[in-house]
Amino acid sequence: MKISGRLFYLRTLINEDLNEEYLSWLKDLEVNQFLEVRFSPPNKKQAQENLTKYNNKTNFFFGIFDTKNNKFVGTITLKVNHLKKNGYFGYMIGDKNYWGTHAGIDSIALLMDFAFSNLSLHNIWGGTIIYNIGSIFNFKKLGFTLEKRVKDKNTFKGKPTDALIFRIFEKEWFEQRKKFNYKELK
Repeated sequence: MKISGRLFYLRTLINEDLNEEYLSWLKDLEVNQFLEVRFSPPNKKQAQENLTKYNNKTNFFFGIFDTKNNKFVGTITLKVNHLKKNGYFGYMIGDKNYWGTHAGIDSIALLMDFAFSNLSLHNIWGGTIIYNIGSIFNFKKLGFTLEKRVKDKNTFKGKPTDALIFRIFEKEWFEQRKKFNYKELK
């Protein structure tokens, strides 16, 4: 499965994508500092086993690729509850050369378009810890609403830290999307 944008595209990951570069992102303390994987980065076999959990029906695992050079720069996941018509997503920009670019915002926007238009979801949520300024910026820029702050939900640098849960509804997404010039997406 491929979701195309102008600057980036999302493609379902395959075993060959789980290469040494990908595994190095999961082990990199700067890349994984806000991710749950920081506690136990997988080896290649574990990463491949994890990949089998994604069926492109209720669980999606996409690579984020630069359209100019087909470079694999990160990942984005979506877990769908079809009964509740909602989904939870998470993302990682693993290639540090793409930090501070549109890679995060564009890939989330592509995923939101897909989830609301193709999966008929009503809302999507995601979370981060309070120190992840980049993700908080992306949530706000894309029109997500801070739904709640959960005290001491996670740890950061060995200390308890609060988690922030953001949500966006289908109608809000398409209204928000009109406000931005997302020509680069399509």
